[in-house]
Amino acid sequence: MRIISLNLWGGRAFSSLKEFLNNEKDKTDLFCFQETLEYSLGMPEIYSIKAKTEHQPKEFSERENLYTDLKEILTDYNSYLTDTYSSGKERLSMFIKKGITANEDEYSIIDKLGLKVEGLPYSVGCIMQHASIVSDGKTYDICNVHGLWQHSSKDDTPERIKQSEGIIKCMSNMDPRRILAGDFNLLPDTKSIKMIEDSGFRNLIKDYNITDTRGKLYTKKLRYADYTFVSSQINVNKFGVIPVQASDHLPMVLEFS
Repeated sequence: MRIISLNLWGGRAFSSLKEFLNNEKDKTDLFCFQETLEYSLGMPEIYSIKAKTEHQPKEFSERENLYTDLKEILTDYNSYLTDTYSSGKERLSMFIKKGITANEDEYSIIDKLGLKVEGLPYSVGCIMQHASIVSDGKTYDICNVHGLWQHSSKDDTPERIKQSEGIIKCMSNMDPRRILAGDFNLLPDTKSIKMIEDSGFRNLIKDYNITDTRGKLYTKKLRYADYTFVSSQINVNKFGVIPVQASDHLPMVLEFS
């Protein structure tokens, strides 16, 4: 099977994103996306929109109904969208190839925390999207997460420690074949990452010596954010990132059995 995980950046690089998805969809079984927008289900507060606009480069604009756009591209997939995890109405989404048996749900990991973005009120929490899928008679539990964004810091905080505890607890009752992927907003040497590793997961970013998950559209120095973890029962055939400018993150690609 083949999984791609990508923080979509709210669709700000949509033209390149669309081209990327069209190139990958015929050979990919499941997409895990973070920062999926769908304003048709409810608009953000005016202060949250202004905060995001001020925080992001001016030459890039959100796709307000990105989930609808994705469904028009990924027509051979069943799609799943979570509740929002920020006052900016970001959501997680999964697209699972039609014909794959799947049950999807979500877990609340951290309630929304208040902070300031460009001096304006904003709130961000953490939820985890989960799909139990069956392939070749085997059950796999796939989890999609967007870890807490706390300004420009990618270090441990009490909330991020609690976040890792919550993720570990939720996944402890799942099938032994487990995959956890997404944008964790963490550096690789943090306690928050080590907790997940110590709970029985391989960190593929570390194992495959990936040193940059952000790509050319991200101009800051900290190049880590995204991770894919697998349990020992997952046979990894191939893993890496794709150097495309479909977002300010790079897509992570996992092929496994």
